Amino acid sequence: MMDSLKNKIVKLENNKEYFVLETLIDNNINYMLLLNLVDDKEIKIVKMILDNGEEYFVEITDDKELTSLKSRFKDILDEQKKKIIEN
Repeated sequence: MMDSLKNKIVKLENNKEYFVLETLIDNNINYMLLLNLVDDKEIKIVKMILDNGEEYFVEITDDKELTSLKSRFKDILDEQKKKIIEN
């Protein structure tokens, strides 16, 4: 399901639209790396919560969790870059 969100546009509670750059599943929690479509300097990491069939996106604000997720997303993106260069 998370891969189906990659390269899609999601709207957060603030009604801003974000492009899903990458997804990550960890301990059955779905995380997304998002890029703001209006201000391309704004990047967020959110987790997706399903509640009664509804999807909710919650921004990660805990510094320790955010640092860990940034590192993991960086590793994923670096690996993708490496594959592109090899091809």
